[in-house]
Amino acid sequence: MRTVGLMSLMVVLIMSVSVNAQKRVQPQPVPPPDVQFDHKIVVEDDATGNFLVIDPSSGAYEFHRCSDGLLLSGSGVVSVKGCGISFEDLTPGRRVLASIDECTQQAKASVQTFAQIAKATDVWTGTDAPAIKETMGDADMRDNTMSRTPKKQ
Repeated sequence: MRTVGLMSLMVVLIMSVSVNAQKRVQPQPVPPPDVQFDHKIVVEDDATGNFLVIDPSSGAYEFHRCSDGLLLSGSGVVSVKGCGISFEDLTPGRRVLASIDECTQQAKASVQTFAQIAKATDVWTGTDAPAIKETMGDADMRDNTMSRTPKKQ
């Protein structure tokens, strides 16, 4: 009887080892590393000196128009794919878009605000941003100074 019990135990152990050996180990996907930035991104228009400063970690931004000192700030979404960084703030009344290539250090951006049509119930405070449309091209982000003067004279 002990022999039958011992043989049964051996068969069960061999079968369990065999079954476990046949299970394939599925590799666990490695999550992509969190992209961490230690700097703000500055897109400075070569022709006008206007500039857009983006904090890629938080999405906060400021647009500075040099001709009249207009400052527009807000928060948007930053996406990173390889060397390419895209930024967008698509909120009611404004559209801020930027495309940055960190490898070539070139960037383009567009900033728009839209005039709102007043209704009889609207109250205007006098602080509403005017409708603007600015485009920026930065051929070399390494020479950005944020000095409010055009790079091309």
